[in-house]
Amino acid sequence: MPIPEKAATIQETERVRFPGARRFLREYAAEARPAIFAGPPARTAALDRLGGLDLLLGRADPEGSDPEHLRATLRGYLAGAGAGFRCLWRPIPPELRGVAGPPVRFRGGERRFRVGRKGEVSALHFDAELRGVLLHQASGTARVRWVPPGRSPDVDPFLNVGRAAGPFPDESAGELGPGDTAFVPTGWWHRVEHFGDGLAVRVRLPRNALNRALGGRVHTTWRAAGIAASAPGPAALTAVDRADLARVRAVLAAPGAPGDRLAAMDALVRELHARRCGGPDLPPDPAEAEVWRALADSGVLYAPIRGRTG
Repeated sequence: MPIPEKAATIQETERVRFPGARRFLREYAAEARPAIFAGPPARTAALDRLGGLDLLLGRADPEGSDPEHLRATLRGYLAGAGAGFRCLWRPIPPELRGVAGPPVRFRGGERRFRVGRKGEVSALHFDAELRGVLLHQASGTARVRWVPPGRSPDVDPFLNVGRAAGPFPDESAGELGPGDTAFVPTGWWHRVEHFGDGLAVRVRLPRNALNRALGGRVHTTWRAAGIAASAPGPAALTAVDRADLARVRAVLAAPGAPGDRLAAMDALVRELHARRCGGPDLPPDPAEAEVWRALADSGVLYAPIRGRTG
């Protein structure tokens, strides 16, 4: 009789002072190493002084490819406006220009903000753009959970969202207070729970050429996220990476209908994931395949391209 697997336990994530930009890129971004960087209390105005700030809201559990949006003031949102909706990431407005953010800046790394309500919990997801992300807690407190890409079959993935609750093997977590910053490596599953109303600032890291291609206008599955996580560095590519990138670009530039490129890319991504990542696979999901096909047929994905993919 087989011995049952030990129940998964959530480990505490590494908590350190920010090591500086170069060391961060070398030891954390390039090594796909989640962490919380402890910082001084954020320099930000109280939320009650920003009540007129305009927010864009999206459904907390969107369905299909045509999400519904609402607008609300920060005051109204914290008072309960937009039930079933959550604040989306938006460019930093003038009212927040003085807000402290992640302890490092990157060329082209746009900073965005969002407001979280007390008790709000995001879906377990990976960022479909396949970038590493710094999540800075400017005010309020939150808890972040990370699940490595190698555990993707355990999370019951659909598009870039995990439907299982966990905890999962190799899952880790850590708490954020004002001034703290969480690092989410490329392709990693993560979830954020807000313990109180709070303001967050996000910076997306640069991507290398392979991850720009896989995180562009293609169907970004959990397998693509696994491939991206196997080459997380924002710049350097190995000879194997460059060869795989050439194959991805060839599919994207191939003649034919978008649906043909989708099918070819799906086969290629499955092959690359099996070789580069290994581990268990999942049977095809007809419902997910239908969503990807609809997006391709509508021109959202796999439209004809000219020039370099990215």
